Amino acid sequence: MVGLAICGGASGGEAGSGSGWWLERRRERERETAETRAVGAGFLLNLDLIFSSLRPSTQPLFIGGGRG
Repeated sequence: MVGLAICGGASGGEAGSGSGWWLERRRERERETAETRAVGAGFLLNLDLIFSSLRPSTQPLFIGGGRG
């Protein structure tokens, strides 16, 4: 005779508990994604501040197109 035991379904936890390793992992990934976006936005903002403050040290060189 073969016996079959069911241990809380696919989630591996108690039925109806609404938690499981997959739910915890999903929340962890959402936090990581939000942190990554915040870091990326801060990085781009810093780059914008750096490059917008740069000015050329010499006048532009125009060749031709003018009188004389």
